[in-house]
Amino acid sequence: MSVSTTKKRRTKPLDINPYSSTNEARLVLYDSSIHLKSIVDVLTKTTGSSCAFCEKHDISDLTMWSWIRNYPEFADAYRKGMTIAKRKWEIQGELGSEDEEWSFKLWDKVGETRFGISKNGKIRLTVDPYSSPIEHYKQIMEGASNGEYSSSEFKQVMEGLNVGLKAHELISLQDEIQELKEAITTMEERKASVTIDTLSVESTKKAGEDSVGD
Repeated sequence: MSVSTTKKRRTKPLDINPYSSTNEARLVLYDSSIHLKSIVDVLTKTTGSSCAFCEKHDISDLTMWSWIRNYPEFADAYRKGMTIAKRKWEIQGELGSEDEEWSFKLWDKVGETRFGISKNGKIRLTVDPYSSPIEHYKQIMEGASNGEYSSSEFKQVMEGLNVGLKAHELISLQDEIQELKEAITTMEERKASVTIDTLSVESTKKAGEDSVGD
C-alpha cells in the first residue's frame, strides 16, 4: 500500500517596497530596455548603492535579487556596475587620504557594507533566503563561477552550507518518519475497525443459523 505524503511549501512574502510612499504590495516586471542601463548608471553614480536602484524603480531588494538570479544579462550588468563602483571607492580612498576633512571610517564602512571588504572576514552571499539549501548550493556555485568569492571564502561558505544541508536532510527525514507513523496508525485503526465489523457479521450469521436450527 502506497502512502501519499504532501510536503508544505514555503511561500515568499508579498514584495513590499520599503522605499515606496504607499508601501503597497505589487508586482514590478523586469524590462531589459529600462533596467539594464539603469542598474549600471545608479551603482556607478552612488558608489554601489543597490538601495538607490530599488528606490528609483519602486521595488524591494528581493525583486532586484530575483532579477539577478533569473536574468543573466541583468546579473552581468549588476556586476559591471559594482565593479565600476568599487573602483570609484578605491579612488576615493587614494585621494581622500590626503584630505584632512575626509572620513576614513565612513569610507571603510561603505567598502564593508557594499563590497564585502572588512577586517573581520564577513562574506556577503547573493542567495535567496527563502530557497532550500539545495537551491542555495546552486546559487553559491554560480557565484563562485563568476568569481564572487576568494578560495578561502568559498571554503568557509561550503563548510557552512554542508552543515545546513545535513540539518535540512535530518529535518526532512524526521518529517517523513512522522508522516509514516501517522499513516501506520491510521492503517491499524482501519484494520481494527474492519476486524470488529467482520466479527459482528460472523456473530450475526451464527445467531441466524442457530435460530434456523431450533
